Amino acid sequence: MSILRTALIPIAALTLSACGGGGGGTVDTSTQNPPTNPPTTTPTTPDPGVASYETFSSTESVTSTLDGVALLVAQNAANPVVVTGTGSLTHNTGATTIDLTQVSFTDADGLAGGTTLSNGPGTALTLTGLSTGLDYVQVYDGSITSSTNQQFTVDAAIVGIVTDPADITTTNTVTYAGGAEALLIVTSGQSAVLQDGTSSVSVNFNTNAVNVALDNFTARDPNTGGLVTAPLTDIRIANMTLSGARFSGGTLQLLQNGATVDLLGTNSSTSAAGAVFGLDSTNQDRPDELGGVFLGAGDSGQIDGSFVAD
Repeated sequence: MSILRTALIPIAALTLSACGGGGGGTVDTSTQNPPTNPPTTTPTTPDPGVASYETFSSTESVTSTLDGVALLVAQNAANPVVVTGTGSLTHNTGATTIDLTQVSFTDADGLAGGTTLSNGPGTALTLTGLSTGLDYVQVYDGSITSSTNQQFTVDAAIVGIVTDPADITTTNTVTYAGGAEALLIVTSGQSAVLQDGTSSVSVNFNTNAVNVALDNFTARDPNTGGLVTAPLTDIRIANMTLSGARFSGGTLQLLQNGATVDLLGTNSSTSAAGAVFGLDSTNQDRPDELGGVFLGAGDSGQIDGSFVAD
């Protein structure tokens, strides 16, 4: 269920003095208090930052700038790559454009049935469960066919209403919490679809350090869907760097009950990226939500996944 957060515009209350009427008799004007004007209060100017960020549920006649990251698999490619994304959303019509570096598309009228973006055969991006309860970011998976008829698989696309870097604090450390999911494929041992995980993301807006902790997954066999015991319990991405509204880099760590495990093997490489979205309506100096994707691959295994938090 999506939560709609409305920007509140404070309106100062005006206190009015009521003048009472009396019965008959002579009024002694020499001692009567002169009437006083009602007190006035200067209305508070609404914060322009909060009001300028429309949620995905908004139907206002405005267009928001989109940004994000994705795990994208090109046609005939064996593995996904991490790419950045840009785009736009016109709220009153739903018109959405998403550009994932290697491929882009436009849906002229928005989510069909509230769940799917498409612009014709071969292109359909569907909201995943990670989108639930978020205002400024959505998570999709599916496929996109390019203008040259090349097909791309989208393992996960984190797309949101990007935070203007000028609105972001430079003094606070904020911890965000949300959900996560991943896919682990190993050549020896138990591969697993990691579902319903939790995310804790700490962002130090002074040093721009971003640290990600993902755990509490339910593990299922990729082929049968049955419950299994995965060879890891935790995923960490340490010391990513926030630059503008995006963060990237860092060190990917796979853990089993607190101990590091090597599931990727030799010749491994890792990549991770994310972005921040919206503006918190209470603490109006920080993004409201964030999300990211990660990838690790080597001779013995591969893991990729996504996370969101607010």
